[in-house]
Amino acid sequence: MKKTVLSILALGIMIFVGLADQPVDDCGCTSVGLGVSNNGCVAPCEVEMNYRTYCVTTTFLLPPGVSDLASDSSIIFVFDTVASFNVDLETNDHASGISCDVQNVQIFSE
Repeated sequence: MKKTVLSILALGIMIFVGLADQPVDDCGCTSVGLGVSNNGCVAPCEVEMNYRTYCVTTTFLLPPGVSDLASDSSIIFVFDTVASFNVDLETNDHASGISCDVQNVQIFSE
C-alpha cells in the first residue's frame, strides 16, 4: 500500500513538473498588420509597406535598382527600374518561439 501511494505521488509530481515546463502560447502581437501602398507602380517610383514594427520581423533581399528607407512604422522601397521581390513578415514575440502570424508579400514595379 505504501509503495502504491508513493508511486502515485511520484507520478503526480512528474505530471505537474511536465505541465509547468510547457511554453506559454500567448501572443502579445497576433497579426503583422500589413498594408502596402502603390504596389505595382510604374518605375521610377516608391512603394510603402506599413506593418507593426514593434513586434514584426521582416526578411527580404533587394534586387539591383531598388533601395529601401525605413521609418518608425514603415519601409519605403524606391524603384529606379522594373523589379520584383518578396518580403517575409512574422510576429516575433511568441513565448514558445513560433510566430503567431506569418505573411509573404510580393513588392514590384512595372
